[in-house]
Amino acid sequence: MPGTVVASSVEVHIGVAEPYVGMLALKFWKNYEHLHNGHKFKAEYVHVPTYCEICNQFMWHAEKIFICTSCRISCHKKCYSKIMHYCTPSIQRAANATGGRFFGAELNTLVDDEQAVPVVIDKLFVAIELRALFVEGIYRKSAAIAQVRNARRTIETAPKFDELCFDDVPVHVISTLVKSFFQVEEAFERIRCLSVMVELLPKCNRSVLDRLMYHLARESVNKMGSANLALIFAPCILRSNQSVHAQEQLHDVNRQAICVQALIDEKLRQFRVTVTHIVTLEHASEKITENLRRIDQHRRDSDVAQVAAQNSKMETARQLFIEQLDFLDSEKDKLIQDLPPLAPVASSEDLSSSDEHSNSPFATEQSQEEYAVDFDVPPTFGTLPNPSATRARKPRSRPPTRQFRLAAVSSEKFFQANFG
Repeated sequence: MPGTVVASSVEVHIGVAEPYVGMLALKFWKNYEHLHNGHKFKAEYVHVPTYCEICNQFMWHAEKIFICTSCRISCHKKCYSKIMHYCTPSIQRAANATGGRFFGAELNTLVDDEQAVPVVIDKLFVAIELRALFVEGIYRKSAAIAQVRNARRTIETAPKFDELCFDDVPVHVISTLVKSFFQVEEAFERIRCLSVMVELLPKCNRSVLDRLMYHLARESVNKMGSANLALIFAPCILRSNQSVHAQEQLHDVNRQAICVQALIDEKLRQFRVTVTHIVTLEHASEKITENLRRIDQHRRDSDVAQVAAQNSKMETARQLFIEQLDFLDSEKDKLIQDLPPLAPVASSEDLSSSDEHSNSPFATEQSQEEYAVDFDVPPTFGTLPNPSATRARKPRSRPPTRQFRLAAVSSEKFFQANFG
């Protein structure tokens, strides 16, 4: 069998760790999306031999290709930029996700290589420039809600955006449509802007913020979701350094809470992904360690003649496993460095003025606390306290009084005289 070393009853797979390393590299590589003409291409491996839909060339097994997540078109990595037609399912997906093909759709689905600005928004701008550019308060005044709804329905149900005409639409309705297009909230864009602002902070401030976000991870234990925590911590984190009226501060609380909630959710997502990658690396390391143990066991069990004949292959396999194990350990160390430093904290019921600063061995063992890696179960102690050392002592018994001892002696003499 290629890639294996067979000796007596032991079969050692040389490349058993390669799928784990390759799987981990593919997981990072698959996260990148390539956009072109509305297509969202993600990297995949060929499992069934097929043809490229662009160049009509054969795509071999285990070859890296691009597949659109919307229309499922598959092509070579070098051919995705040659696609001329537009991805039509992406428009329907945007309509299902946000409630419209135009309002709330992603901007890259509304443009192409020839049209850098969406057709509808360009038509709206032209209508305002021709009819009401110099009208006072053109964007300040709002139109009737019924007219705006009818206009939006017309845009969303139009078979082609090029055929839309706004000559009969009131000017204030057009201006309201323009404002509605730019008022759509995008969670990804909000996260991107907040991440940029966080990266601009000093290193010490950024470390404290990351530690605070990680500290707020125990929702299953403390029953505090990201929305509740953001409402509490937002005035503390995003407080203005200027003296503002109390009424104005209340208006800013909602916006501050939205920002802090987005930060909490994004940080916890990053932490969970990092912990998942660490667990994957640990599983791969366990497999490699098991293979090294098999090689060493086979060397001990085999006689000298068989070991001399297979020494070169065994040494090659062992060296390969050691290199892969070192690589996995280095990658795991890099991921661990991204996590904030943790320190176990006891509850208020376990602290007192007498044992808070004690240096007893039991206190040292009690402080070694392990945190769960999935954030769903409460933390557990890594070391168990000695039950004998912490057992409550019995109260010391008082010695008997002199009268009791004299009465006991006289009673003993009486029984010996009469019944002895």
